[in-house]
Amino acid sequence: MKKIILSIIAVTLFCFLSMAQKGTGKMVMQFNTELSDGTTITLPLRGTVNVQVEWGDGNVETFTTSENASHTYDEEGTYYVQISGSLTTFGASEGYDNADKLVRVTDFGDLGITNFNYAFDKAINLIEVPNTLPSTVTNLSRMFRECSSLNCENLLSWDLTNVTR
Repeated sequence: MKKIILSIIAVTLFCFLSMAQKGTGKMVMQFNTELSDGTTITLPLRGTVNVQVEWGDGNVETFTTSENASHTYDEEGTYYVQISGSLTTFGASEGYDNADKLVRVTDFGDLGITNFNYAFDKAINLIEVPNTLPSTVTNLSRMFRECSSLNCENLLSWDLTNVTR
């Protein structure tokens, strides 16, 4: 009986630790609205879109169309935005407003993103991205165009096996 209980505990602990290592599955970004005028931030949601955005101030919205999703905060400050669901493209070749307010991307999540074309274009205050690139990504063209503050060391560990552009 003791062996069975210990086996159950070991399996439960293994499952718990495995889930903890995978993260939340959400894309997580830190924005600071004090870096430029206004308290609005914008997310370039493109391709197939079916996401829920938690804006970090208690507001949550669902988006199902390809668009620049914007949110205006009541106060200046730093906010963590989380995107969950499915999304194939994050970025907009025509650009998007308020990219300069993005400071960090702490997790790319598990959204199914294949395209990061122009994802962080003009995100001049972006200093950090995750150490791991999702294996679904095939397009990185112009991903960091005009990102003058980015510490590129994290990019050295990216597996680019599936990237074709």
